[in-house]
Amino acid sequence: MEDKLTVGEIFNEILPRLIEGKPDVVKKINAVIALQLTGSESKNWTIDCKDNPGVRVGWVEDAKCQVIADKDLFEDLINAGKIKPWLEAYKTRAIEVRGSLPTVIRLERLVSKLVQN
Repeated sequence: MEDKLTVGEIFNEILPRLIEGKPDVVKKINAVIALQLTGSESKNWTIDCKDNPGVRVGWVEDAKCQVIADKDLFEDLINAGKIKPWLEAYKTRAIEVRGSLPTVIRLERLVSKLVQN
C-alpha cells in the first residue's frame, strides 16, 4: 500500500511545486484560496494563484474561496484523487466552503493529477 500524503507534504512540497512549475495551472485557478484545517494539528493556509503565486501559512479574509475542514479528512480527500468524495463531504457539511465552490473543484482536480503521478 502506498504511503498517504500528509498536510505538510501537500502544502510544503506538492502545491508549491504545482504553482512554481505550472503557470498554466495557476492561470486556470486565478484565485486566492484560504484553508483552515482543524483537529489535532490545526493550521491556516493560503494558496495564492493570482497576484503573488505561492503557498503561505495564514488566513486571508478576502480570499475568493475559504475552506474549513478537519486536517485528517482533508488528507483523505487529497489522497482519494477523485472529485466525488469532495462533493460528498461538501453535501454532508463535513467540509465548509465559503465563496466559489468551482474554484475549490479546479484546485482539487489539478492537485489530484499531481498526487497520482
